[in-house]
Amino acid sequence: MLRPLLLALVAAALAAPAAHAASVGVQGDAIVLDAPGDVRVGWASPGRYDVKDGDDGARYEVEDPAGFITIMADVERPGAGCWRSDPLNPMFDDPSRSIMLLVCRASAAPRFEVRGGAGADEVTFEPAYAFAGETAVLLGGGNDTVVAKDAATERIDCGAGYDEAKADLGDGATGCEDGDFAVGVGGPASSGAKGIFERRGDVLVADLAGVPGNELHRVVLDADAVGDSVQLPLTSGASPRVGEGCALRNRLAGQPPAPTCAAAGVSRIEVRGPEVVRESFRLSMDLAGLRIPGDVRAGRGEALIDVADGVAQRVDCGPHYDEVVADAQDVVAGDCERSKGEGTLGEAQHGEVLARARPYSGRLPMYHGNSGQAAYFRVRCPAAAGDGCGGTLEAAFARPPRLAFGAIGYWVPGGRTTEVGVVLGVDAGAFHADSEGRLRRRWWGDLRRSGRIPMRVVAAHGFGAHRTQRTFRATVVQPRR
Repeated sequence: MLRPLLLALVAAALAAPAAHAASVGVQGDAIVLDAPGDVRVGWASPGRYDVKDGDDGARYEVEDPAGFITIMADVERPGAGCWRSDPLNPMFDDPSRSIMLLVCRASAAPRFEVRGGAGADEVTFEPAYAFAGETAVLLGGGNDTVVAKDAATERIDCGAGYDEAKADLGDGATGCEDGDFAVGVGGPASSGAKGIFERRGDVLVADLAGVPGNELHRVVLDADAVGDSVQLPLTSGASPRVGEGCALRNRLAGQPPAPTCAAAGVSRIEVRGPEVVRESFRLSMDLAGLRIPGDVRAGRGEALIDVADGVAQRVDCGPHYDEVVADAQDVVAGDCERSKGEGTLGEAQHGEVLARARPYSGRLPMYHGNSGQAAYFRVRCPAAAGDGCGGTLEAAFARPPRLAFGAIGYWVPGGRTTEVGVVLGVDAGAFHADSEGRLRRRWWGDLRRSGRIPMRVVAAHGFGAHRTQRTFRATVVQPRR
């Protein structure tokens, strides 16, 4: 019984393919490095390079005005356009295994291709690697690793297995499960794109004018300095598009790729918020690491803008209620209803609070749909106010004890009169209202006694030294039943 089994095993061994022999040399229009395992690729300047003859080991020089690709790989006999230099063993823990230093003329072909094998491959490009032609990395099965943080452009196909790639912004990678790499490289912007991230000369543009919001009707953008790039992760109802100078870049596991743009040569960043009124805009900008100034236009909906990063930014909020957090270098337009910080603040339009108001008790849309009490004040904005009137309404009882009633942000279109509801006991950050129980007792007591509550209403804009305000008197009148 053992003899037939032994014969079958011998036959299978004879029929098995030979081990994958590593090779390098010119094949057609490419220098092809077919070397599974560990590979390190570098660069040598144009000029002469000392090499060895493949047969007798004689040393001589080769010359190339375009430079040389240097390779550390387990290749014994290089092919056309490539030579051996000296055996090394810097990459392996096993001192008995040597690895050859190989050189290839950069002018030998317009393309350099690295091919991996079925096992785990590790391909590393040295930071000085600067081949001017196309470099492709084609990996097979196994759990592979590619490091391509260099002066060249690579296209990486990780293949099967769980693979990690670390690459530059202009590189492209597919099939890689982990690492830091671009998953889509930007090209000319599509004319039908809804929102675009791209370089326009020395200006980096983040245009979200047509981008829809998420399920909460929000468009949320961060602008962060990450190394020598600007990373722009976006939360919205549509995937972002990238144009020239930008790419979708992989981030931490579990996070979607983010638009990332090279910062070299950028003189400023322009951010344009959504133009759909129902979509609110949230922007957080931190470009202190790159010192890039910017211009922000918040769009037509509500906005919350944070540009307190120590870099000079300009903010134009536009219509609807907007809040800005700024610092000393920033310039904030007067159409931003609330602004915290020490930047220059434009002149505001407060509008006029009319003399008669009404009470309300029940479900309040401006208070997350919760039930409570509110005073509805009528605010009139002149037609000349192009971006409307807005700020914070701060209401207090006019008669002693002058308890703070509540506060809320407001915005009224130019040429319109709109009711603004201030919720009892809820402030908008401008001041702290008195205890809710005490306010309720005062509210209901005054209404039951006289049906009228005189109120002092302040329409305020800005904070600290930049605060401007107008004070009005209004009376909350209980409607007759």
